[in-house]
Amino acid sequence: MYRLIYKSESTVPMNWQTVGKIHATSTRNNDRDDLTGTLLVGRRSFLQVLEGDFEAVNATFARIVRDPRHRRVQLVSFAVVEERMFDEWQMRGVGLFEFDPPVSRSLIEKYGEDEDGNIRFPEIGWQSLALIRDIFALDEVPEWKESDPD
Repeated sequence: MYRLIYKSESTVPMNWQTVGKIHATSTRNNDRDDLTGTLLVGRRSFLQVLEGDFEAVNATFARIVRDPRHRRVQLVSFAVVEERMFDEWQMRGVGLFEFDPPVSRSLIEKYGEDEDGNIRFPEIGWQSLALIRDIFALDEVPEWKESDPD
């Protein structure tokens, strides 16, 4: 079992409609390839975790690198793991652009701020997982659900 974490910049500003399209495609592909993971989406950035077998994780990452919605794709971590952390989701999409200002400020204090004033996505694997853990521990997580409007 492998876990890959990458971050990238978006070529367009993110909104729920775009997240929904990414989520639909990712869920379909990840179900087919037996991948699990989560996707954090900022206004102009992505942080994603993919878990699965070597070939499926690599093939998915190769597609992401070629995807015109991404630029400056940076591999944060690629490791052999004992078990999945995200075994409940083919893909969970979280929109950081929907956080309340106090939540954003708290996460910025802990993880830093990018050049656009948003939460900085870490460049170290364990820090990326800690950010995800902190977000999932919140009372309300702004995430994509099938019933969300387009």
